[in-house]
Formats: sequence, C-alpha cells, structure tokens
Amino acid sequence: MDPPERADEGLGTLGVLTVAFAGFCTFLDVYATQPLLPTFVELFGASKADAGLTVSASTAAVALLSPVVGTLADRLNRRRMIVGSIAALAAATLLTATASTLHGLIAWRFVQGATVPGMYVLTLAYISEEATPTTTGRVMASFVTGNVIGGFCGRLIAGHVVASAGWRTVFVVLGVINLLGALVTWRWLPASRRFVPRVRGDDRSPEAWGRALVSPRLLATFAIGFCVLFAQVAAFTYVVFYLSAPPFRLGPSELGAVFFVYLAGAVVTPLDADAPVAHVSFYEAAAYAAWAGKRLPTEFEWEAAATAEAGRSGLSHGQVWEWTRSSYDPYPGFAAFEGIAAEYNGKFMVGQMVLRGGSCATP
Repeated sequence: MDPPERADEGLGTLGVLTVAFAGFCTFLDVYATQPLLPTFVELFGASKADAGLTVSASTAAVALLSPVVGTLADRLNRRRMIVGSIAALAAATLLTATASTLHGLIAWRFVQGATVPGMYVLTLAYISEEATPTTTGRVMASFVTGNVIGGFCGRLIAGHVVASAGWRTVFVVLGVINLLGALVTWRWLPASRRFVPRVRGDDRSPEAWGRALVSPRLLATFAIGFCVLFAQVAAFTYVVFYLSAPPFRLGPSELGAVFFVYLAGAVVTPLDADAPVAHVSFYEAAAYAAWAGKRLPTEFEWEAAATAEAGRSGLSHGQVWEWTRSSYDPYPGFAAFEGIAAEYNGKFMVGQMVLRGGSCATP
C-alpha cells in the first residue's frame, strides 16, 4: 500500500476551500440574468428571444473561448491566470451595469463569459497538477460544488436585488463579490509547484486538432455536454417566462427562489469518488473489481493485508464486512451438528463466499 500523503504534498484544507470559492465565482454570473428576463422584456420593450440572449451570450463565449484558453494554458502560470481571470470578470461585471441598451447589455454579457474559461479550464488543470492522486477526486468535487452553489447564488442574488434596487445594482453586487473572489484566490490559493510550461509542438498542429475533432470518444463527450447544458439552460429560461405570466405572475424574487432546485447538484457532487464501494453483493463486488482491472483478494491475502501494516492497508474493518474470492469451506475435521442445527450449520458450506472484517451494524 502507498504511505499516507503528507500534509504539505497537497493543497491543504485552506487551499481546497479557496479552490471551491474560485469555483463559486466561476459560475456566479454566467446565468445570473435568468430571473431578470421578464424585467428586460418589459424594460427594453424586447422580445423574449432577444432578452434570452443575455443568457446565451455568456454561454456562447464560454464555449467559443474554452478551446483557445486550453491551448494557451500549457504556457501560462496557472495561479496568475486564475486570479487574473476572476479580476477580469469582476471588471466586466461592474462595466455591465453601465449598459444603456439591451444590445449593449448583451455585448457585456459576452465579455463576462469570455473571462470564464480562464477560471474554469485553468482551475481544472491546476487541480490535476497540485492535488495528490488520492485527493484529486475530493478537490474536483469541491470545485464543482462551488460551481453549483455559485450558479444558484447568482440567480438568487439577482432576483432579490433587482426587486429592490434595479438591474444595474445586480451587476454591481455581483462584481464586488467577484472582486472579493480575486482577492481571496490571490491571498490563499497555493502557488503552482508542479506546473511545467510547455513549448509549442506537434500536439498543437492542425493535424492533431483534426484527429481530436474526429475522435469518437471526444465526440461522445461533446454530445453529452451539449445535451446536458442545452436541456438545462433551455428549461430554466423557459420556466422563468412561464412562471412570470398568468396565472402565476411571479416576481423576480420568487423567480430567483425557483433555482433552489439547482442545489441538488451541490448535494450529489461532494460524494467521494475515491471512497471504497460498499453495500454490494459478492457478484457486484466481483464485477466492480473486474471493471476496475482488479480482482477480489483471497481470504489469506486479506489476512496478510489486514495484519501487515495496520492503519495503512485501506481496509474498512469495523465499518463494513469485506468480500473475498475464497469459498466458504469447512475447516479440516469439521462435522455438522445433528438435528435442526445441521441444516443451519451445514448450508453455509454450499455456494457461499468468505466475508472478513467486521461491521458495527452486525458484530
């Protein structure tokens, strides 16, 4: 088994919290105008489709700029780019409040979205480099949880602020929060220690891009991402207009509260991807091990792992029973009891597999 990770080998608790806050800032603004769409229709005398462009513009900018940022990311310092991108988003958000027309607002929303890849793409790369192999899943989950909470808070804040102070104040408030995010990441995000700048090479050639764009796996990944966001953005945008019309007539504050359903993602995401699989049958355990390219241990291998290095074996003794691939056979000289006890005692010698360890629930 690998030795325990030293505290100074990863990001540490403060670093993980800072990554989560960077994730919060990343999606704080992207969809913030959704509860404001009926307000924009009324204020600017625009169609629903035109008002919806305030959402589409930022989303389109993220999609268009992400490949460009990904190409440049391997040559630029991760931490500086993350901090700089959050600061740029803060500036763009504050300037959005100066828009005097809907078209001007849409243009500034595009600029806001253009700053997001610098946070999102770079932070993903930063996590993969700076987190340890055993903590990468947890750090990534913290970042995505920050994304979810940020997306929710942006909509909730926008809905409540516009009802009392107008739509321009919405962007001032969000801009100040982004500015705080830039200061937090500048102060507490650990420096990049494992980043190695990459020079331009064959992997950036047009041929390499062409191979990537026809890769079945990448195309399938693109299709999944497209379908998920297409359905999510469209559904939330539609429901805002639907609920603002009769008979519901919800105002901006109530429309912002609709996005509490968005928090379901914050509950699901923190599940530890590195945690052991538990509460499964022998067949499920064996199938999972085969899928992972491993196998279940024999009873004797389990004993060796459990006793060789106490505290470093990765076993869950006392929490759950653990499957082995050894059949439940009688020890030499075993004889079943006579009478009723024979049925109870003898049936375990047929078609059963050995469980080792122990559980607090079934001692």
